[in-house]
Order: sequence, then C-alpha cells, then structure tokens
Amino acid sequence: MLDTVSTRTAMLWRWSSFGLLVVIAASCVRSTQKYFVPTAGQERIDTGGLRARGDALLATECPRLKGDKDSDNGTADFTITVDRGGFVTRARLDRSSGDDRMDQLFGGLTAALQFDAPANDAGAGLESMVTVGYACSPTVNAVTFEIRQPGGDSTYVAPPPSDAPLMPTS
Repeated sequence: MLDTVSTRTAMLWRWSSFGLLVVIAASCVRSTQKYFVPTAGQERIDTGGLRARGDALLATECPRLKGDKDSDNGTADFTITVDRGGFVTRARLDRSSGDDRMDQLFGGLTAALQFDAPANDAGAGLESMVTVGYACSPTVNAVTFEIRQPGGDSTYVAPPPSDAPLMPTS
C-alpha cells in the first residue's frame, strides 16, 4: 500500500507583514479639525465686542458649566486667518476648552473679529493665534482672550476682572 506523508507548512509572521498591518490600521484613524467661518452679512466685532458678547453669552452658560461645582473654567486655542482688509475669514480650533458648546460660542465670536488692516501688504491669508478663556464663579463670570495681532509682533491681552476665579495655565 502506498503511504502518503504530509508535511505541515506554516507561513512565518514577518515584520514586513506586521508593518503592513500598522499602515492599514493607521489609515483608518481619522483626524477632524473644526473650522468656523463668519456668517454672510454678520456684523463684525472688535476686541471690545468680543469681550462684551463673550461675557453676555457666558452669563447664560455658567450655570450649566458649574453644575454642582462652585466654579469652572477653561481655555480654547484658535488659529485665525485674516484677509488684507483685517477681516477674519476663518477660525480653526486647535485646542478645545473641554466643552463643545463653549468651543462653538468662542469659534463663532473669533470668526466674527475684525482688525485694522495690516500696515504691510503681506498678502491675503495672514494667520494669527487666539486664546479665549472663560471663568465662572459664584460672584463673577468672565471671558478672557489673548490675540497675537496678525502681521505684527504685538499681543493684545484682555485680563479677567480682579474678582474672577483663576484661569488654568497651559
């Protein structure tokens, strides 16, 4: 009788196969960025308007933000694009405040900003950094912001009122 011998073969797991799996898995990861653009016909605001509107909006949000706590605070970072006329054309959320609703409010306010037209004609699309923060306490609610002026080296900082709770440092 004829005897059949079988040999079991196995494919070795090679590092190149592992690398291929890592590349495939990495391609499945998504990164999302949030952009805010001004609404057509929307009134533009200056830094004073940012503070006034921000404080008014924060007054309605603080009870929700505080919840059972005595106070709450947070900051969000944006990169804004400013055109030749000094109008913000978009605001990109770079770091969240930790609260989606506050990010939405800050993004809308930041996208509505208008600056003086840049002195140098550096072209359209100047980028600048903006940090907007909030603080809620039993006695005061305050919005703070720091704006790196587009096309320039100056920074404008609007500090909180003296009785506002301390903001976290990044």
